[in-house]
Amino acid sequence: MYVQGAFDLYNPGDVAFLAAARLLGQRLVVGVLSDADVAAAAGPAGAGAALPVIPLHERALCVLSNVAVDDVLLAPPPRVTPAFLEENGLAAIALDPRPAGRYSLGLEHISLGPRYKLPESFHAVIDSCQVPELTEECHPEAMNAEAVLQRLAAPAEEAAKPKPPLFESGVVGSLPRPEYVRELVLKLDTGGEFVDVSTAEVQEARLRAAMKAGVAMQLQAGCDVVTDGELGRLSYIGIIAELAHGFEIRQLEDGRPFTVVVEKLKKRSDVPAGGILAAEATRLQSILAELGAPDHPYKLTVPAPALLGERMWQEAQSSEAYASYEEFVEDCVPLLAEELKQALALPRPPAVVQIDDPHLCLFVDDEVRAKYPDAEVAAGFAVEKTNEMLSLAGTAGGVEVCVHLCRRAGGKARGEGFDGSLSKITQHINALECDSITVECTTNDDEEGLGSLTELREDLKIGFGCVTVTPGEVDSVQTIVNRVDSLLAAGIAKERIALNPDCGFAPGMGAKVDGDEVYQKLKHQSEAAAILRARYE
Repeated sequence: MYVQGAFDLYNPGDVAFLAAARLLGQRLVVGVLSDADVAAAAGPAGAGAALPVIPLHERALCVLSNVAVDDVLLAPPPRVTPAFLEENGLAAIALDPRPAGRYSLGLEHISLGPRYKLPESFHAVIDSCQVPELTEECHPEAMNAEAVLQRLAAPAEEAAKPKPPLFESGVVGSLPRPEYVRELVLKLDTGGEFVDVSTAEVQEARLRAAMKAGVAMQLQAGCDVVTDGELGRLSYIGIIAELAHGFEIRQLEDGRPFTVVVEKLKKRSDVPAGGILAAEATRLQSILAELGAPDHPYKLTVPAPALLGERMWQEAQSSEAYASYEEFVEDCVPLLAEELKQALALPRPPAVVQIDDPHLCLFVDDEVRAKYPDAEVAAGFAVEKTNEMLSLAGTAGGVEVCVHLCRRAGGKARGEGFDGSLSKITQHINALECDSITVECTTNDDEEGLGSLTELREDLKIGFGCVTVTPGEVDSVQTIVNRVDSLLAAGIAKERIALNPDCGFAPGMGAKVDGDEVYQKLKHQSEAAAILRARYE
């Protein structure tokens, strides 16, 4: 039996393959390709200049150390012929089922003579050879020299990635909407229904100008991560109504849109080909380039699936379409996941994806918990559906996933706040498959103070709500610094702390907030971050 390859960076995949190949015949001979042939097979000119990593004779010694190998041929021809097999007394060839990566084994073209290809899975063969059990990360079926090279390169690539600064400063999401922006996004018809008109060319150009002003304001204030201010959305949860038919949109007394699901969701045909989030990201990147900050980190936001169920499913209007809010949530998950997936596939994806879930955080309030047959089950369902959405979107690695948790900080200004300790939902927060959370800390009445944040898992970054969003109140720079110092004193490591306002400044379309006031708040936040960096770096 004959096999041939580079066997560079000899690894557990090579050990398992050779052991399996030996069982196919009476004797195993291994051809170890020359250094020149390995370099030539590694790819186009220049791509394989660093290969092989290990020279021929050292690679051959590694192969000979395998008890399954009877003999080694040094520098065989890269393309095996029937004459070569006959000359060396070789009866058959065993093909390596692993991906070759940048290496060519030189056997794929053989069409004459007997040969065998090992099955896709050769666990049973490996076990019969008593190869030691390997970890999932070191699985022999996927392990080859290419995988080893990737492992070696990974730390350098990770180190080369831009790292967020200490005490990173940014917004949660929404920015103030001037009256003309509200008129661009919404038009109230005679029947009292809202109609989204933001897709028209003229409205889009004017809306983009407003977004550009909002991004410029964040950059000028010193924000390390920016958003488009959600200026083009009906509300921070309204994106689902732009993705699917099945909703009625009405107006609350204070001007905020109120969306209710009344039919089974059906994906809209007018959704941009790449998705709404991807379109928002592309527009934001273009704006950043125009403002001289083409590589500045940016954030995209999407509502949590369970939040949509709480806000948009109403038994009287929705039960014919969905018997329960859970059924409605199930249908929202794949729609939102697809949006995220398409945005993450962009050449320059967002630095942060934020999942807005004030619903989960309301389970800190005993009055809210009392409304559910089992509050723990309901909170667990919210986490499960968020995790499912993130899994379908493929968010693991490469992008920071943040979950925004607040007790409706903006609503507190209207007397609608919710109180209670985060300790009541710590286990659910820790079960979120995310990298960070943002929490409001200037307006809550957590009886345990900042201590409840110490119960969060230690790898979770905390976006600390240290700036109030209450209209008319502007925190001083020193006040913000003092709040962060208190968090540090509570035992939270400096590397885990980011600075942000309690919530978005204008989560609903009806919110009217002074833009200059917001600028001062963000500027003070960034100035506080600079002081903290100078002190703790």
